[in-house]
Amino acid sequence: MSEKLMRAATRPRKTVAGRVPRRNPVSGTPYAKPSAMLGQSPVTSEVEAQIVRAASCDLIVLLGGESGAGKNYAAEQIHAKSARRKRPFVKVPAGIPDSLLEAELFGHEKGAFTGAQKLRRGYFERASGGTIFFEEVGDLSEAAQRALLGVVERGTFYRIGGEEEVTVDVRVLAATWRDLCAMVDAGHFRHDLYHRLAVLSVQVAPLRERGEAAAAIAADLLGHAVSPSDRAALLAHDWPGNVRELENVTDLMKQLGLTAEQAIAEVGRLALPAPGRPAPGQPAPGRPAPGRPAPGRPAPGQVEPIDSALCALFAAVRARGVQKVADMIGMPRGTLAKKLNGQRPLLWTDAKRLAAAVGMEIRIG
Repeated sequence: MSEKLMRAATRPRKTVAGRVPRRNPVSGTPYAKPSAMLGQSPVTSEVEAQIVRAASCDLIVLLGGESGAGKNYAAEQIHAKSARRKRPFVKVPAGIPDSLLEAELFGHEKGAFTGAQKLRRGYFERASGGTIFFEEVGDLSEAAQRALLGVVERGTFYRIGGEEEVTVDVRVLAATWRDLCAMVDAGHFRHDLYHRLAVLSVQVAPLRERGEAAAAIAADLLGHAVSPSDRAALLAHDWPGNVRELENVTDLMKQLGLTAEQAIAEVGRLALPAPGRPAPGQPAPGRPAPGRPAPGRPAPGQVEPIDSALCALFAAVRARGVQKVADMIGMPRGTLAKKLNGQRPLLWTDAKRLAAAVGMEIRIG
């Protein structure tokens, strides 16, 4: 490539003031769907204000909120609106095994171990000058927490097999749906790392607390306005799976021609309580107890009628191999493992894909 073409390819693109950035200006990787924060409400405005405040400085940010609420989108927007926006934005996915974590975070030298045929830079080195984002810091093991603490405190590390210290200038963003304070009290999260991360907080509110957001996001995903009856059904639902669940609902509406009420019931047949929120029938802190269970869910004390079907499906997936099945359905292994362990909601579309992958027929209801 000529020098002229190289300069053109790497030149940052100009953006229109107020427009939501759609791609990482360095890597070209698409950001999360901007629809995650659509809808006008005081709660949504507060989240947006927190994002702008975090983007105006260079402090470590701890993002909290339920699974699927939009923490990834918030992190991307903090980076995209910050002084580091023209530098890399690197995500560290959840579920990296401890045996691979050090190499993934810090990289390795050529010949550091069998198969290390060339130098490889890890997540931290690739993010230098920009932002590194830990998608689920609450899942890090003791060894991983110790490794992260060292880099956060010193800004330096060693590649595997390396003798020279590597220095990085990187901003750290970390997200979790877990209660890290409770984890510290229980001895499951390092006290010193918590205080290193808990500098500035951004709390992403769940979809059910964001007013008209469900209808606005659905309209954006569908590509057209929703009908009054669909709007009423969308706003009446409490969205235990947050935006992820809403995306599944709109997929069913588009592809099968279902109404919002029908799609919500279909998705809700296999939905599990979302991580980071109370179980059905239990009041959240500062919230009144619900008068009735969410649509598509059993009342408190009742047994979910599909437990046996799910158990058989999960057993078949584990027998086939979680990694193999994850590859077959195009889902990250860590995400699938969390769905099998109840740490993330398992939706109807997920179950259908899993059943097809292991050659099962699953019947609901």
